[in-house]
Amino acid sequence: MLDRRTGHPTGWRKAIWLMGCALLPSCSAESAVEPVLVATASQMGPVGYRDPAGGISPDGRLVAYTQGRMVVVETLGPDAARRTLGPAPSQVRYVRWLPDGDRLAVHERSFDQRAQWWTVYDVVTGASQALWSTAESAGDGDTATGSAMVGRLLELSWSPDGGAVAGVTREGGRSQVWTFDESGGRGTVVAESERLSLPEFTPSGELACIERSDGRQSLRLPCAAGPVSWLDHHEPYGHVAFSPDGTVVYYAAPGANGVLELWARPVGGGEARRLAAHERDAYEPSVTRDGAVLYKSQDYMVSVWGIQPDGGGVQQITAFQSETPT
Repeated sequence: MLDRRTGHPTGWRKAIWLMGCALLPSCSAESAVEPVLVATASQMGPVGYRDPAGGISPDGRLVAYTQGRMVVVETLGPDAARRTLGPAPSQVRYVRWLPDGDRLAVHERSFDQRAQWWTVYDVVTGASQALWSTAESAGDGDTATGSAMVGRLLELSWSPDGGAVAGVTREGGRSQVWTFDESGGRGTVVAESERLSLPEFTPSGELACIERSDGRQSLRLPCAAGPVSWLDHHEPYGHVAFSPDGTVVYYAAPGANGVLELWARPVGGGEARRLAAHERDAYEPSVTRDGAVLYKSQDYMVSVWGIQPDGGGVQQITAFQSETPT
């Protein structure tokens, strides 16, 4: 599919390309499929502006990504359509598909960083509501309600059957990975360490996560255990994803030049296959139920523009590519 950008924004520009592994039923470590560009997100803002978040729906019909305070949902296929959800009242930090493929969980944070929350959008109607807005009764011991702590939860992830949700809290220099049922009840801490992030369920319901310790990134599978050894010397960055049968893990790891490359490796160990490499990072895989893999890559170009004091006469001053012109 072709790049479906609607225009050429001026000033600061940061674009993230979402690319599918040809959107074919298989993109495993054994396949060799040329990736196809399926969507482009343009971000306006300075160098530190947030990377657009997003991914492909479990059924492979839709791609969602952030663009400023909006969430864009695009239909894949010959009847391509585009709609926007929002705008969010502040920053959109994470976007996660629910297993039904009809709803998106969107993490929003106030610009002063004093408040954050999760909103669930219906991608068909555009209707939205707070996640777990109805409080559940808390249990005993190490249990808690998701609705009572939803403002502290980061990086939510749903199990393939929708029966479990995982998230991360970070307080006091420690991080905890929690699991809840689909209504936010039965909260349980499954792992705790200095820096855990990005929990992800396998198709069988096992929970993986990423740990950062002593300046290195590691995969924990299960998250409650220590780092795996079968990634050899690869350090996974960003979300990992799993093939529908759970036998292959997809992840991004730095190559020889420090740029993230997309890899596939058998779960438990085996020969890894590099699926994608670009001039800039290839990362953040998400997988459909039929095995299509979608990931992001970047093109970052900033140019200087001049404008008349009355608002007219916009003119581009620099034509070269640069990340930080002055």
